Amino acid sequence: MIRAHIKKLSLLILPVVVLVFLSDSRPAAGNDSVPGAFNLPEVKSINLANGVRAFYIHDDVPQVVIAASFGFGRLYESGDNAGMADCIARMINLAGSEKYPGKKLHEKIDAMGGNFSVQASWENTVIVLQVLRRFEREAFDIVGDIINRPNFDERHWKMAKNLVADDIIRRYDDPATIAFEKTREIIFQGKGYGSVPTAGKVQSYSMEDMKNAWARYFIGSNLIMGISSPSDLQSVSGNVTLAFSSLKKGVAIEYPSQNEEALQSVKANSTTVFLYPKDLPQATVVVGTAAPDINHPGHHSMIVMNYILGAGSFNSHLMREIRVKRGLAYAVASIYKARFRSGVFLAYAQTRNDEAGTVLSLLLENINKMASEPVSDEELTWAKNSINNSYIFNFDTTLNLLNNYIEMAYNRLPVDYFSTYPLKVEGVSAADIMKFDRELLQYGLIKVVIGKKELAEKLAQYGKVVVLPVDQQ
Repeated sequence: MIRAHIKKLSLLILPVVVLVFLSDSRPAAGNDSVPGAFNLPEVKSINLANGVRAFYIHDDVPQVVIAASFGFGRLYESGDNAGMADCIARMINLAGSEKYPGKKLHEKIDAMGGNFSVQASWENTVIVLQVLRRFEREAFDIVGDIINRPNFDERHWKMAKNLVADDIIRRYDDPATIAFEKTREIIFQGKGYGSVPTAGKVQSYSMEDMKNAWARYFIGSNLIMGISSPSDLQSVSGNVTLAFSSLKKGVAIEYPSQNEEALQSVKANSTTVFLYPKDLPQATVVVGTAAPDINHPGHHSMIVMNYILGAGSFNSHLMREIRVKRGLAYAVASIYKARFRSGVFLAYAQTRNDEAGTVLSLLLENINKMASEPVSDEELTWAKNSINNSYIFNFDTTLNLLNNYIEMAYNRLPVDYFSTYPLKVEGVSAADIMKFDRELLQYGLIKVVIGKKELAEKLAQYGKVVVLPVDQQ
């Protein structure tokens, strides 16, 4: 178990590393008046001269967890390189490093009983290695060699591209995936949040394309690490220095903010219904818009709004009005996600083709009500208690805890972000929800339907219908 309180160590200064305490990141103890208040273990920061930042947490469990997160994911991509982050992640997982190439890497980790993964997400590509404590030095050596001396070869690159291309083709068997991708693509005009890879495009990427992306993004100033270990701070900082101090510093690159451009796209297309024809018994209906970034003052209000609207299971408005009262859909929900420089709001439902128009109307009606009618005191209390009481589960594993600190650093959040989260949720009012929902909806919503082509006539009452071309993968 990770210790809730760690005895403070003296500040250590090494030739290429600075150690910083982040004691303000712990929530105040004993605040029983706010649901969800809890203590987090003390985290310390290790900063190398080449820009590498690492968060260290002492853990009495005899295991070591290393998470190395580079700022490069799908939000950095456009139509020219969509899917590149996924291809690189697959490549590294398959090919390993010069010292631990391919099969040798996985045999080494299997012999240690460890867990290894490389995954690309929206904003990051993350390498994770988890081993027993006695393999700590070897673990740092493995991750360090992968980052400093990746094993680039044509055979593994081709395999990686094939795997990513196959995933893309399989995704197009799922109408919900198509609907979400098409909605984001229209909102963000095919860039960042709206970049959509195709199998053909992925297969066209050369080794030179991949090496250029690696050289640009996989650098010291773009690396944030999370480390949990029973070893002391000085030992961990020594391992970090040995494994990562030779990494080129470079210049960290942020993906461009898309919200202004995206909102203009929403405004221009808000009176249109986009129909993607697919001969299926069920239609998928999605509406959405660009949302503010995570540092926006209305962030916590949007979280509570979304929970009441569609994220709160059977008690949410969308579930009650569309599924419970009318039996029009089995799957229905809303999604709000705020990131460093971008955000997105989506609501969706799957229903019979002949009810697609009715469900679209109900989605729009209930979303707009959040901006025009105050939620009840009972709903507000229910949502805030539910959000705060479940907040602890964002930190239920060592890796989740480390990932949260990595995310905090990446998003430039204040060090008290976690401790003040329950308080800020508790402070949300019905008026706040209406205010920020009006801001969210000021330019309207993009409307996308995946269903039979015959729907075009029925959907015309909700706006000009544009039939989207069917993708050829």
